[in-house]
Amino acid sequence: MSQPIDLKIKALKSSIFKITENCRNSESANKQLAFEAFVHLALQCHLTIFVARFKHYASSNDEVRSAIQIGPEFSKFDNAEKILKTLNLEALEEAVEIYSQIVKEAPAFTDALSMLMEEIFLTRRRGEKLGQFMTPKRLAEGAAKFVNMEKNFVAPYYFHDPAVGNGALLLAQLSYEFKIDRNRTQLMRIWVNDIDPFMCNITTLQVLTNLNQHNVDVYEYCITCSHAITQYNHEKPLVLNIVTPHSVFEAVAIARIDKRKESGYSGKLRDKEKIEINRLIPRPEKTVCEMVKAK
Repeated sequence: MSQPIDLKIKALKSSIFKITENCRNSESANKQLAFEAFVHLALQCHLTIFVARFKHYASSNDEVRSAIQIGPEFSKFDNAEKILKTLNLEALEEAVEIYSQIVKEAPAFTDALSMLMEEIFLTRRRGEKLGQFMTPKRLAEGAAKFVNMEKNFVAPYYFHDPAVGNGALLLAQLSYEFKIDRNRTQLMRIWVNDIDPFMCNITTLQVLTNLNQHNVDVYEYCITCSHAITQYNHEKPLVLNIVTPHSVFEAVAIARIDKRKESGYSGKLRDKEKIEINRLIPRPEKTVCEMVKAK
């Protein structure tokens, strides 16, 4: 019998705290360092998995390279090589594995890390400097319902959050669309930003892990790190930009039909589904990042 998610989160928290059990810092400093190390390693792991998944489905490696742009703020972890030598690496690997399993077993796009964020990271007034207060889960879920896209709406649309934090509003919208139809996440062109590079990486970790563990895609995911007001009309430092190739959408759809065929499905709708994917996911002339640079 599977454990409730709150117990799994408790196990994850315990594993994260073990990462710095041998470090000679204050308790709060150790917790923060442990969480930063966990996010760094988990993000590196899930980007690797994500790239491998694209290579499996895409038509060529060149297509994969052009689909994924990595910016300088991605998985930024100062003095990583030196710090990692002081950490409990077994606990670090265990924490990444526990988190990946939580995401796999939970409903798609569950905001698992918000349960840890404020206790571990936004403590002792750290968040006040940048005005960081995480959106409560229930409020985020309610906001997603107000967006209320028509169920027969098939054109890609933008989701924009200039202060995305740990991704609560974004994950709620992705969850809402997924519950209607798992293919509807393919309509979302996500353009988000945060002033804090670590928050950018937390959001990216939550998005990538869910895409990997639930085998779904978004139309585009672009996250930048900048001041939402003073840098609004300027080119923003990129964290990560992903534009899902059309061949990936098509290959995933065909793979799902083949899997259903193994369970007795006739497979006669393959050509029809390919036509539907072509209609549902038209390719844009410009990505979000290209449009920003053109301004």
